[in-house]
Amino acid sequence: ALNYSIEANPDATQEWEVTITFINLRTEQNKNGGKSFNASLVIQEEPINLKSEGTLADVCSNGNNFAECLDKYQQTYDYEATHLLRHDALLENGANDASIRFTGGGYSVTEEHKSTYPSVYDIIPIKLDADGAIHKNNYWWPDSNRNFYLAYNDETKGKSLSPLLTQAIEEGYVQKNDINNYVCFGSSAEECPKENLYRIIGVFDGQIKLIKAGDANKDQLGAEGSYYAEWGHDVTYIGDSEYKKHVYNWNKEGANKQASWAESSLNTINLNTNFVSYLKGLDDGASFAKIANTLWQVGGMTDQKSCANDTKTAYDYELGENSTTLTVKNPIGLMYVSDYYYAAEPEFWTLMGYDISKQDVSIDKSSDYRGAIWNNWLWNGDTEWTITPRSDYQTDGAFLVSHCGGVLTYGVATDRDAVRPCFYLNANVTYKSGTGSIDDPFRIN
Repeated sequence: ALNYSIEANPDATQEWEVTITFINLRTEQNKNGGKSFNASLVIQEEPINLKSEGTLADVCSNGNNFAECLDKYQQTYDYEATHLLRHDALLENGANDASIRFTGGGYSVTEEHKSTYPSVYDIIPIKLDADGAIHKNNYWWPDSNRNFYLAYNDETKGKSLSPLLTQAIEEGYVQKNDINNYVCFGSSAEECPKENLYRIIGVFDGQIKLIKAGDANKDQLGAEGSYYAEWGHDVTYIGDSEYKKHVYNWNKEGANKQASWAESSLNTINLNTNFVSYLKGLDDGASFAKIANTLWQVGGMTDQKSCANDTKTAYDYELGENSTTLTVKNPIGLMYVSDYYYAAEPEFWTLMGYDISKQDVSIDKSSDYRGAIWNNWLWNGDTEWTITPRSDYQTDGAFLVSHCGGVLTYGVATDRDAVRPCFYLNANVTYKSGTGSIDDPFRIN
C-alpha cells in the first residue's frame, strides 16, 4: 500500500515487490525482466555518503579486472578522492556513453592564497614590458616584450612557464593535485622509467584507454614517415624536461597529403609500425599483447562543430549520434578532441575550444578552453596532434591542442607538432598493484 508505515521490528515477515532499474550496464538486460532474486533491502533516514579518502588499492586486489576496479572505485569514493566522473544520462553536458573519465586540473592555488589569487593564471600572468598590461588568462607566445611573471613577486620573470610554476609550488602558492591515473606499462622495474609512464583517460565499453604521459620521440616513432625534426618544448611546457621532443606532421607522406587517417604516414608508419615494434620489444611482446586492436572513428568534423562549439556538441559530431561511420582499425591512435575537452572540469564543458576573436587579449574562464588549462590534467603545455581531421578545410586540416590550451586546426603536411600515442587495453586485463600516483603507478598483470 502507498505510504505504508514500516515498523522497525515487525511481528511478521513483510514481502515487498520492488522495481530494479538497470542504468548504463554494458550488457543487454531485457532477459532479466520479470525474474526474482534474493537481496537485502536497507532503509535508513540518513543519506548514504561516498567515502572521501581512499585509493583504488583499497577496493581492488591483485588479479581483479582492472576496468571493474575503476568502476568500483568511482562508486565507492567521492569525486574529490577519485577525480572520476560517470558519463551517464544524469551528468549534465556529459557524453552519455556510459564511460568513466578522469577529470580535473593538475594544479591549483593553495587554500592560504585563494582569496587573493583565484586561479594559477592570477599567480603566473603574462605581462607586457612596454606598458605593464597583464594578459593573465592567455598564454600566447611570450616574446622580447612580454614575459611570464610571478604576481606576488614582480621581480621574477621569465620566458618559460615551468621554472616559475616550480617556484610558485616551492613558495607555497600553488599545489600539484592528485589525479591518480598513472600506469607503468611495459616495465617491471621497481621505479617505473619515465618512458613507460602512461595515464588513463577513462574506461570505455569495459576497456581502459591510455595516453603516453610524455611526448613520444623518434627512438619510438622513427625518423621516417611523417617525421619532421627534433624540436624544443613550447615555452608553456610544464611536463618532465627529460622527455625528448621530436615533432611530426599529421600526414607528410600520404596520398596527396590529405587529412585521411587511413592514408596518414603518422598512422601507418610512425604509430602502427614503428611504435608497435617499440612496444613489442619492451618485454618480448607481453605488454603489447594486452593492447586491443581498435576501431578508431576518423571521419572528422567541421571547425564550427569542434573549435567553435561546446564539448557535448563536439563529442556528438566526433563520436556520438551525429558522427560519421568512417573508421580505421589499428592498435595505436591519438587522443580525440573530446578526450581533451572532457578531461577539464565540468564548468568548462559549455565553452568553445577556441574563440579566434580573442586571439591575443586577456581572457577569463568563461571565454574558451585557454581559460581551462589549469583545470585540465591532459594539458601539458606542448602543442600536440589529435586523431581527428577537419572535414570542411580543403581536406588537408586536422585538429590539435595548442600550447595555450585552445583547440585549433592546422595543415596536416605543413604543421609539425608533438605526438602522444593512445591505445585501449583488452577488457580482460587485471590489476596488480599501485595507487595511480606518479611515484606509485598502477601495475597490471
